[in-house]
Order: sequence, then structure tokens, then C-alpha cells
Amino acid sequence: MASSRDTGNFVLQQFHPNGSTSVLWQSFDHLLHCWIPMMKLGINRITGHNWSLVSWMTPSLSTSGEFSLEWEPKQRELEIKKSGKVYWKSGKLRRNGLFVNIPANVQRVYEYIIVSKKDEDSFTFKIKDQNYKKFPGWTLFSEGRLASEDGDIGNADLCYGYNINGGCQKWEDIPSCREPGEDIYKGGFLI
Repeated sequence: MASSRDTGNFVLQQFHPNGSTSVLWQSFDHLLHCWIPMMKLGINRITGHNWSLVSWMTPSLSTSGEFSLEWEPKQRELEIKKSGKVYWKSGKLRRNGLFVNIPANVQRVYEYIIVSKKDEDSFTFKIKDQNYKKFPGWTLFSEGRLASEDGDIGNADLCYGYNINGGCQKWEDIPSCREPGEDIYKGGFLI
């Protein structure tokens, strides 16, 4: 039997003679470039299934792109990776319920849910205000920008391996054409 849940999850279930059911497939296990409330990022330790958000290849080509949004359970942070290399991190979740490197005005409508147990490490969110009228999801764009309708969440597209602004990560393997400590400018601004 197939059904669509209130969360938007499309579920295909098998009914057994004893009256029980089992999930054969569900859309929330196969994330694309848009992440909506109650979809998970993380890992199912029983099945080994990894929930991650993957960008499109280009704005007009919907095949899987280079960027992914993942939950890092040990550090309890969100990470944007490009071809497996961490470009951006959300920073720790503070006591006020907000991530360090995500603008507070963008986070104000979300309540974050972290699950850490024997069979699962995951992260999801829900909307605090049921009267919220905008699209509640997050989109990972092909250039590495993560955004909601309230603004940018993470900007891996501005991370180049030598800057640490806004959650960007430094890399050990900076291209040899640059000198350590060299400032790089883009559009007249230091990046």
C-alpha cells in the first residue's frame, strides 16, 4: 500500500498476514536538493543508510551534483562538502538553540531535533510557528549555497580553503600557486 503522510513523506508499505506492516520504501530516505521539515540527515546504524542532501549538478540539470549537506554526529554540526571535502560547518548548536555559523534571523522559525541512540544518529528540524507562510525547506544549490526563503544558511560557495569566515573551513592542501597568509580579493572584497 502506498500513502502520503502529513509530513510529505510518501511511503510504500507491505501488509503481513499477522496484521503488521513493514516499510518497503519512503521518499524521506532519498533526499534530493530540497530538505523539508522532518526529513533526516545522519545515519541509520542498522541498515547503514546515510541520509544526506545532494545539490543538483547545475540549476537546469537535476542529476546529483558535487555538494552535499550532512550531519556530523560526533561534533553535532551540519557540514557542506564538495566531492567529500568539508567546505563549510554550521558550528556548534548553542544553548539558545541556534547554530554558531547560521544567521540568527534565518534560524528563528526552526526547532532542531537531534537523535543519538544505538541504531541512529540523525538531525532534523520542524517549524515552530504553524502560521509560517513561506516554503519551510532548505535548498542546496549547485554552487554550494544553502538557503531558505528567509536567507542564506551556509555559503560553501564563498569557501576557498584559506578563509574561515562564516563557517568556512581551512584546508591543508591549499593550491601551490598561493603563499601562506596571502589575502585573496573577489569583487573588491577580502574573502
